[in-house]
Amino acid sequence: ALPLKQKVEEVEAEAEWLFGDAAPEFVEVRQVRARFAEWEATQPSSYADAYIGVCLPTLLSPLVRLQLIKWDPLKMGTISELEWYKDMLAAVGPSHEEAINGTELAEEEQILLAGLCCKLVLPRVKHAVKFSWDVHSLTQ
Repeated sequence: ALPLKQKVEEVEAEAEWLFGDAAPEFVEVRQVRARFAEWEATQPSSYADAYIGVCLPTLLSPLVRLQLIKWDPLKMGTISELEWYKDMLAAVGPSHEEAINGTELAEEEQILLAGLCCKLVLPRVKHAVKFSWDVHSLTQ
């Protein structure tokens, strides 16, 4: 178990280093998403012509994956507690609670969030359940 724990720590350290020299406006999901939301609001035809709605999951995936490296779905709770998820909700306007409890998110944002969850989060959860979850454990 010690070599595995050491390997996990090495991967986490490499992940921290990965975007270490990049400006926050290119690394933080909130700022990246806010920049695209601003573009959409100010120049909707240019935004639509560039098919940004289709490209956003691919553009945001590396940033979300970086935050998911440290996430253990069996120990750390739901994705609504993760920073990238909160940032996605905050970047588009309504407060976090309104967006979760109501239907304040636009359909495009719901599709983007669902796509990121299906593409990135669901495989991690499936892997955790298949290989890590102990059915007989009372703590899990």
